[in-house]
Amino acid sequence: MQTVMRMCLFLVAATLPMIASGGDGEESAREGSAASRVRVVRSWPEPVTVNGKTALGRVEIAFDYDRGVAIERVIAADGRVVSTTVRRKGEGAPRPTPEEIEEAYAMVRADAELARIIDQADAQLDGGFILNEEAGKPCGPGTRCIQVQMLTQDRLGFIRWVVVDLAQERFAYRTYMPSSVEGSK
Repeated sequence: MQTVMRMCLFLVAATLPMIASGGDGEESAREGSAASRVRVVRSWPEPVTVNGKTALGRVEIAFDYDRGVAIERVIAADGRVVSTTVRRKGEGAPRPTPEEIEEAYAMVRADAELARIIDQADAQLDGGFILNEEAGKPCGPGTRCIQVQMLTQDRLGFIRWVVVDLAQERFAYRTYMPSSVEGSK
């Protein structure tokens, strides 16, 4: 499974352009080689003031999979990093990129048991929401958990809910059963 994940990461790194200097979309790319465990998940232009002068710079939100944290960087017009702030879980974690969602789907498809279910039911994969849990739980601090739903081909029926942890490159939940009522106990 880790080999499949590493191949997905390599393909993502090889096919995505590095962060562009302009634009206002949400670019996503691995920094460095496929072995790098930091990915820019959101980026946008923003005025940045350095030494009393304001020019159009950039803000980047990256996710460090090894440390399990999001990092916000403010970058001046000349490319210099002006500030770096580490965001902990629950401090505005960035939503998953399409590449991260596809990596989660690839892990589900590569798993023998889940692939058999997908084939037998002609299932469709959907989802891509982050799951943040408290310390001591599978999606607690230091994780990057992506929720994946297996649906019937017409997407009207529910088959299974799976949660993939991209930081640990493992399944956090092979069968996820969310609480029906949050906070009630």
